[in-house]
Amino acid sequence: MVRKLIQICLALALILSVTSVSAKNLDSNKVKNGNITWPKNQALPTFPKAKHLDVVDLRDRTGDEKLLLTTLQGNVNREKNSIYLIESNYEEGNFTWLNDINVPYSMMDDPWDLVKKYKKYVAGMIIYDPEVEDTINVATTMAGLENAVVVSPELAEKLKQAPYGFKVIEDLRGKFENRLEAYKWQFEHLWPKTTHRML
Repeated sequence: MVRKLIQICLALALILSVTSVSAKNLDSNKVKNGNITWPKNQALPTFPKAKHLDVVDLRDRTGDEKLLLTTLQGNVNREKNSIYLIESNYEEGNFTWLNDINVPYSMMDDPWDLVKKYKKYVAGMIIYDPEVEDTINVATTMAGLENAVVVSPELAEKLKQAPYGFKVIEDLRGKFENRLEAYKWQFEHLWPKTTHRML
């Protein structure tokens, strides 16, 4: 169940980071803090053309590392398409899409080098509550609004230290008794701040 929830969150993280824009910018064609354009008559946003990609293979990484790096990717790529993550084994091959887009790329062996390289794009971190797994969804929406990454309590301790020095924007541990309470709070406090176009 935990693994499935994390996979769903990872799939939505990039979309949520793009669509989590402040209410004052909802009528704008440009997403807050980014170079993504989204004309009103277009179903999906248009991203700037990538010139070079840093590629990380996440297939053997933990769910928490995947969550961290996917939310990092969402923040960085809405400003400048720079990160490509390989997250699962696709039938057509892990490098097929990457090679088809014909953009130069470099493989990065250590995902933590990616965090160091792009930390300037991140305002801080949102810590989810492992006792209430649905806080991953709450944290992902908050991360899009705050230019943050979503982390477990364990990874938060690592990211507070040098060379990262991330500050805690929000710690969701103990904030909610259960998933219903988490989603109710998310709807009341975060829903008004996000664009609803993807729905």
